[in-house]
Amino acid sequence: MLLWIAFAVLTAVVLTFLLIPLVRGGRRDHARATYDLNVYRDQLRELERDENTGTIAATEAQAARAEISRRMLAADIRLKEQQAATQGRATWPAFAALAAIPLAAVAAYMAIGHPDYRDVPRADRLANALQTNDLPALVVQVESHLANKPKDAEGWLVLAPAYRRLGRYQDAADAFERAIALSERNPSLYTEYGETLVLANDGTVVAKARQAFEAALKLDSTFAKARFYIGMTQAQDGDKQAAGNTFSQLLKEAPADAPWRALVEQQLAGLDAPAPAPAPAPATAPGPDREQIAAAAQMTVSERQTMIRNMVDGLAERLTEDGQDLDGW
Repeated sequence: MLLWIAFAVLTAVVLTFLLIPLVRGGRRDHARATYDLNVYRDQLRELERDENTGTIAATEAQAARAEISRRMLAADIRLKEQQAATQGRATWPAFAALAAIPLAAVAAYMAIGHPDYRDVPRADRLANALQTNDLPALVVQVESHLANKPKDAEGWLVLAPAYRRLGRYQDAADAFERAIALSERNPSLYTEYGETLVLANDGTVVAKARQAFEAALKLDSTFAKARFYIGMTQAQDGDKQAAGNTFSQLLKEAPADAPWRALVEQQLAGLDAPAPAPAPAPATAPGPDREQIAAAAQMTVSERQTMIRNMVDGLAERLTEDGQDLDGW
């Protein structure tokens, strides 16, 4: 009940602000017409004084008096018309707004809203977060768990991709950093950390991100995703030759059907370097899938973030469809 009262009060406040200009507009029109009438009356009195003192001839005074009287008549007619128009203008919109807007809002809510939905207390929402795929509630659950057990590496590994899915990139990077400190080193984890730092910095490969990609390559020098980002770093630093060598070598070692070949070729084309012919190989190196490549934008700084986000959202989308996928989390 209190919620509906609050909505009613807010509606009344909004309508008041909408109706004020209508009323003030009419008042301004009235004030202008009244001012003109007062000016003309003053002119008539001044004209009469000039005529009595002989400053102006009688014939000239008569002509001036006729002109001023004509203007007074026109101003008086204009004032009466404005009063009549303002009365209708201020009344009808007021009643129409007061009646139509709340009625339309209620009708729309009844048609497309869910007035029969029961309230969901926070405790119930958190308790059923996994079953309802409620990602924000799941995040709260994991945060509460980690507040009590901050050295739980698995918890940070769950929280980091969830933060990233919610667009909280800096929080996700911090969570990945905690996970790295508490778990066994592996190239994928370092690369995910670096990639999230790139997202948090609007597509720019900052120093900490580069260090993460280099750490991944120390563990596995063939890890394709980390090599790709190293190439991006070199291009960002203006070293096109080194970037071209990195992308070219990556393509030479990639299988013919590697789904991320087009993305690397696009980077290479941006460096004005020729793309080498594909080298067939049976294995598939880690990297983005075809849908993510198709969604990749041109490699400007502003668009690079969109490309990267498309590369990393596949797992999060899968978790949205199946929130009980423990391995995925």
